[in-house]
Amino acid sequence: YQSQEQQHYFNTPYQLSISNDRLGVIQDRPSDADTTTLSIQKGDLIVMATDGLFDNMFQQQIVDRLQRIDRFAPSYEALKEAADKLAADARNLAMDEDYMSPFAMKAQHYGLN
Repeated sequence: YQSQEQQHYFNTPYQLSISNDRLGVIQDRPSDADTTTLSIQKGDLIVMATDGLFDNMFQQQIVDRLQRIDRFAPSYEALKEAADKLAADARNLAMDEDYMSPFAMKAQHYGLN
């Protein structure tokens, strides 16, 4: 399962903010967020991350990295190592000018180069 992005329009994600009635500022509240109830079971891994990960890595790349974890008896060290490697992978991919990231593909879809 992967939740859907919440955006007002391309590259304008929902964000908690206080606008002080400034013109043109989009103000989102916690109550604007989607909520979902899922059944989980032993062995499920839940990835919560920012757009820094999801803009730069495809879901399958993330899943492939997590396949190396013993899901039924993960150690703290193994989980931390996987999280650190995901962050490093995302950063390295973000710096690769030739990599067509999920974000770049969406930008291209909206006519942006």
